[in-house]
Amino acid sequence: MANGRHPTMRYRIIHACLSSKVKTYWTIKELIEKLAAHDLIAEKRSIERDFEAMRFDERLAYMAPIKYSKLHKGYYYTDPHFTIDTAPLTEEDLAALSLAANILHQYKGAKVVQQFEGMMDRLGKAVNHLRQPQNNKLIAFEHTPYYKGNDYFDVILRAITDKQPLRITYRKFADHEDHLHVLHPYFLKEYRGRWYVLGHSDTRGRVILLALDRMNKAEAAPVTFIENKTLRPKEYFQHTLGVTLGKGPVEEIELWFSPTMAPYIKTQHLHHTQKTVSEEETGLVITLKLIPNPELTQLILSYGADVKVQKPQSLMNKIKEESRKVSGLY
Repeated sequence: MANGRHPTMRYRIIHACLSSKVKTYWTIKELIEKLAAHDLIAEKRSIERDFEAMRFDERLAYMAPIKYSKLHKGYYYTDPHFTIDTAPLTEEDLAALSLAANILHQYKGAKVVQQFEGMMDRLGKAVNHLRQPQNNKLIAFEHTPYYKGNDYFDVILRAITDKQPLRITYRKFADHEDHLHVLHPYFLKEYRGRWYVLGHSDTRGRVILLALDRMNKAEAAPVTFIENKTLRPKEYFQHTLGVTLGKGPVEEIELWFSPTMAPYIKTQHLHHTQKTVSEEETGLVITLKLIPNPELTQLILSYGADVKVQKPQSLMNKIKEESRKVSGLY
């Protein structure tokens, strides 16, 4: 086990505990056990020193609002919205990020990490960017706008890791009432900046998908966890664009794209099943192996007159119908 000499790692784990939406108050013993679960050995005095550093060390600039509750016999944040993520990165942080980027870069090209190559390149560029003086920043990264689902991401991820069922208060955008789910979470999926969790719902008696931004509350549920013995994320979403599982069979979707749009479609595929049928001056024709769903319809409509569905007929009819509705608005 590691000897815990890297304080930044301990700070982040302590922060994750104290900012938990599931558990508010933490004893030093519980924090020591949590650190041990991450292969970091710490003693009572080490945790107390970490508290002091997180509260008062000007080099860290956390100024963490850590207090002890005699009533609950545990430490907590007086400000539930406090985060250390907005604090400036230390040289130790940057060194750790640089090391991580270099390690990942060594495996560039390996099938197991091919899906993360974009992230690896971005991480390397980000570290170099952060080392530049504040007035000499040369890269403008896209900033993710506010997303309500971020409030529950850590809660869900920790519940998946710990195999902890959750009691979730949930409301669909079109509904006026909350719904309660006791969910056994299995894995998270991201689509267009929104996160979803797939798991078994005791309420529905089957596997369902819940959007994190539609949750109003998520807390530990005192029930036995139902193990996931059959679902595999890759297979589950293999022929799905987005997160809505269509009810029909997998179909071959054939799309024509205009010469203007063709280079964009060639250099950034719409789906991993994309194949080129023909490429001429009149445009690009591709196929996708998908189960038609609302996300596919929305994607096609987003390209306007630069795309045409050539098959299947059912999808052509769907796009015609939606296009008429759009035209009717004007």
